[in-house]
Amino acid sequence: MFNFDFRCSIILFIAASIGGVISMSNIENKSLIAIIIYTIAFIIIIVDILICLYLKRYIRIGKKRYLLWDFFKRPRVKLTLKGKDLISDDMKDINIVKSLIYLDVSYNLISNLSFIKQYKLEKLRILNLSHNKIIAIDELVYLKNLEELHLCSNEIYNIIPLSNLCKLSCLDVSRNPVRNLLDSIDNILENNPNLKDIRCSRTLNEYVTL
Repeated sequence: MFNFDFRCSIILFIAASIGGVISMSNIENKSLIAIIIYTIAFIIIIVDILICLYLKRYIRIGKKRYLLWDFFKRPRVKLTLKGKDLISDDMKDINIVKSLIYLDVSYNLISNLSFIKQYKLEKLRILNLSHNKIIAIDELVYLKNLEELHLCSNEIYNIIPLSNLCKLSCLDVSRNPVRNLLDSIDNILENNPNLKDIRCSRTLNEYVTL
């Protein structure tokens, strides 16, 4: 993928080449044609600049920058950002990935899920938030199509909001300080007929059978 400066250089080089060919030819009104060519090249560059500014050429997620054009080239359904030391603010541009179905942001430093509500990730079916610093999960109620959710090793104490995820079939809330764990699980099961796989051990050595 060419960077912006390189694209500008190519456009100007092509315009200069065409202008040179015209200057050596027998075409009348050479100056006028050359001016038109350079004007078109200049307009193309200006439009390119405006598009870059409007769409944000680069998407920064954590310490890594993603080229915007790569996101538009083809539908992107899977994004893995595992172990990138991301915090919640680093997810501010995740809305660019409009076709996202699978998202893995495990082993990071995310403490809240405000990006989910703000950018409406309704198409998500699989979400891995394991090994972060998440406390509240109220924003997950907006993920109506979520089928698989991994919340292992966080700081979550209330999982009742998950009872609103009717399509959920796999849930991992193990190794969280959940209050009234079994009662909460019962509540979730009553509202989630598709939920078949649940992992909810409080510690590494504990296993809860449902």
